Amino acid sequence: MSKDIKIVATNVVLRYFRKINFFKVELGSTLKQASSEPGKEQKIKVLDTFVKKYENITNGKLIHKYGSIGTISFYEDSTLPRYDFHIYKGDQIFEIEITPEDMDKDSMIFLSQTLQMIDEQKTKKESDIGDGMIKNMVYTNIPDELKTPDMKLEKKPYIQALLDRRRLIDKVNTQQ
Repeated sequence: MSKDIKIVATNVVLRYFRKINFFKVELGSTLKQASSEPGKEQKIKVLDTFVKKYENITNGKLIHKYGSIGTISFYEDSTLPRYDFHIYKGDQIFEIEITPEDMDKDSMIFLSQTLQMIDEQKTKKESDIGDGMIKNMVYTNIPDELKTPDMKLEKKPYIQALLDRRRLIDKVNTQQ
């Protein structure tokens, strides 16, 4: 299983996963106040590289780290639909829908089955976990032109590269 797994979910789903005994809550380690001079604009520095990546992918949505289980990190995004969560595994993004009936099951078993299914890259027809649980897989094997621009670019070329990337993603999404 890949060590680079990030899960972004709503508070409802995160509370469900928090029931797992190994879940470690890690609030407050994502952002840092960069300047605190009175009378000046307050700036926040993003410390977590995944938060920066997510912000670029989602056109500015800011998330925060909620916790972890081993090497799997959990982040909260309150703008997602209530029972949806996303699993980021390398360059792949899996959009998962959990039902209230699924939430009655043991959270550790549900998460391990979901991660195993993703690791094996089964489709929802091959899956025995639940009908329609995986809604779709988006941005699998992201082409170079869709990857996040180098953050070392100067401000104007970086913004232009982000805009070009966003247009290309929108074009790909409308073709599907």
